[in-house]
Amino acid sequence: MKDAAEKLLSFLTKNEITDILTTNYDGLIEHLLLSQNAKLISKNNSETIYSIRRNYVYEYNKKTITLWKIHGDTAAPKSLMLGLDHYCGAIGKMDDYIKHGRLGRKQTDNPVEKKFPNKAKSDMSKKEITTVQFQTWIDLFFAATIYFIGFGLDFSETDIWWLLNKRARFKEKLEISNEIFFMLLNRKKQNWRK
Repeated sequence: MKDAAEKLLSFLTKNEITDILTTNYDGLIEHLLLSQNAKLISKNNSETIYSIRRNYVYEYNKKTITLWKIHGDTAAPKSLMLGLDHYCGAIGKMDDYIKHGRLGRKQTDNPVEKKFPNKAKSDMSKKEITTVQFQTWIDLFFAATIYFIGFGLDFSETDIWWLLNKRARFKEKLEISNEIFFMLLNRKKQNWRK
């Protein structure tokens, strides 16, 4: 376990990764972080059913790492994403946030579409884009480099497929320049695909 924790944290540090998204409900990643003397500095468990904002923020080696539990957490059993009804409800919440900036009953001032300049009429500098604060893990799909590791991206992951599709459509008209990588696991070597 200690070797796995060291490898994970080495990868995070080497690649300057500040956010981890996990579809696992368990506390394995939290345990790995804490076993390497990471300190929990804040958490957001304010949602009871969906996990748009659910996160844990750790400090490790003078660096902040945010863990987003996108399919729920065993600490909040109603949040565990199981079944089509829960997936569809989550997609509805994601869509509401992207289109209108709504997070539950709270209206934000930034729908995702307004956070990025339109390719036809660029009215926002690249510097402004990089200062976008991540209110949800959804923001990461539009503004941060994402590495999928050990995630099969099965077609049952309808929320992730929906979000990747939405991002592709937005990318046609908005200045979205982040990259998404998938690690293909091979017993002989590891390959990254864009």
